[in-house]
Amino acid sequence: MRLLQSQVIPHFLFNTLANLRELIEFSSPQAPAFLDSLITYLRASIPKLDSSHNAIGQELSLVQAYLALMQIRLPD
Repeated sequence: MRLLQSQVIPHFLFNTLANLRELIEFSSPQAPAFLDSLITYLRASIPKLDSSHNAIGQELSLVQAYLALMQIRLPD
């Protein structure tokens, strides 16, 4: 599981940053909300990188931040 996470996390992060760059490049009004969601996601996910177990509250924060990012990236 850790191997899979170590592969997925960089892929997700780089794709998300590329999406943010595109929003900024086109002066999208969604860029600030997207950045806020990314910050929230990183705050929720970084502490759990070193942990083998997580509280349900941490998981909920992570899922909410992830869904906020995806809603901006893929609104349909």
